[in-house]
Amino acid sequence: MGARFVWLSYPLNEGTPAYGGGKGLVIKSVRSIAKGDSSNTSVWHLPSHLGTHVDVPKHFFQAGNSVDVYDAAFWIFKQVSIVGVKPEVKPLLIEPEYVIPFVCGEPDIILIKTGIGQYREREIYWEANPGLSPDLGTELRARFSSLRAVGIDFISISSWQDRSAGKEAHRAFLDPATPGKPIILIEDMDLSALNSNTQVQKIVALPLRVENGDGAPCSVIAEVVHDD
Repeated sequence: MGARFVWLSYPLNEGTPAYGGGKGLVIKSVRSIAKGDSSNTSVWHLPSHLGTHVDVPKHFFQAGNSVDVYDAAFWIFKQVSIVGVKPEVKPLLIEPEYVIPFVCGEPDIILIKTGIGQYREREIYWEANPGLSPDLGTELRARFSSLRAVGIDFISISSWQDRSAGKEAHRAFLDPATPGKPIILIEDMDLSALNSNTQVQKIVALPLRVENGDGAPCSVIAEVVHDD
């Protein structure tokens, strides 16, 4: 048995889908070797919640933790549970019964894989994405004291078709005043290399450390076990 590392985050580009079809990444070249400059330099303009990114409590709560305050060790996860939502089951909101019975052990991160990532290059990815129900956030906080994060392979835990429930869901996961610690969200992940039987040794998620950030683009890698 050996181990290898795989990416669980997508590279950012100017075609990266944005929630609601909003503005994405804009790259402006300010120095170019091709134009005679000594180096290549560019300016990036992008939302804080674009591509593979984290949501922290400050996203919905003014007094909530911002992305820069967490210890480095917080972003290393060693108890990983992968839950697959069967392709024939496509609820608008993923309720507790689709997730909780399939969680293994006492995880510090749960990854919810729906397979919708295959449509990421199409408008359906943000127009018809599933969401997580508020009840799921409430029950996960109540049942798993070890849980620090939930990652998903769709653009947001808020379904574009039910944004009201999406706001409630964000609050259920992130509210610092609710019993049980807030659960950080990692949205728009690439989970294509994983399935419910994959042995994951650890996951490392590294968001950009922007002071007072309500969220940030995030690079994520997983160490997985495989047969030599």
